[in-house]
Amino acid sequence: MRDYSFQSKFTEDEIEKTLNHYLSLQPGFDANLTFYREYQPKDKIVSKYVAYFYELHTSASKNVSIPIIPDGCMDLVFVKTDDEYKSYIIGTALKFSGLLAVKNRYVIGIRFHPGALRMFFDVDPFQILAQQIPLGAHMVKNRDINEQLYRAESSQERVTILENLLISNIKRHEKYKIVQYCVQRMVESKGLVNLNTLSDEVHYSTRYLNHLFRDYVGLSPKYLDEIIKLQTTIFLIANSSDSLCDIAFHSGFCDQSHMNRLLKKFLGGPSSTLLNQGFFTADHHVLNNIYIF
Repeated sequence: MRDYSFQSKFTEDEIEKTLNHYLSLQPGFDANLTFYREYQPKDKIVSKYVAYFYELHTSASKNVSIPIIPDGCMDLVFVKTDDEYKSYIIGTALKFSGLLAVKNRYVIGIRFHPGALRMFFDVDPFQILAQQIPLGAHMVKNRDINEQLYRAESSQERVTILENLLISNIKRHEKYKIVQYCVQRMVESKGLVNLNTLSDEVHYSTRYLNHLFRDYVGLSPKYLDEIIKLQTTIFLIANSSDSLCDIAFHSGFCDQSHMNRLLKKFLGGPSSTLLNQGFFTADHHVLNNIYIF
């Protein structure tokens, strides 16, 4: 389990190590849920494509609108109702949005690295951006998995069921390796590597790379690059003692004003608003709920 909770300061070495990996932070989960936990994949192959498994419990007494920030990822979620699980594919959010967490629900999910869902399921990410669709149409044995989850007696047993599901559905996609390489380069460069450089490194045209990102991620490389900078900024504000000016530099911006413009585009306000401890709480915003668990 990882802890990226807001305002839990990391050491400089911990920060540097974390920033070399793709971030898919959702601080609204920790801020608004009665229980939230993440689990790392055990299978080495699955770990190449899955950021983490997670489980959560919603409020027992009321529905809550949880702030969701763009992270470039897609999820599979399995929602336990009174007597069954219902499963959904979650398309990546394009802007600051809401998840309506229905009271008294248990949810277990899989968060995939950008583009990785297509390694397992034949889904067009572009067609389901900022949408939630039933999984059943994309997986023949969907009912079997839901029944297995319902019979499982522990969190670890449910995670193992989902990991086995992925192992049995993995497909061969050579093109995804190109996307995977480009995304990692974008992360390591803090968003400073441009598309022309990536084109030279992988020996494919910029037009072809744009096409690949649309097919696998659902976003253009430029848009995903902005999301990487957004996620880096949020992580550093939460976990670094640096000034906002220094955070802008370490997040790949030329100055703080450029960082503020990006944050306003995605979150509706400048970097200083993120210093508010209640920014990711449900009561701080009136959100458009695009997901319902």
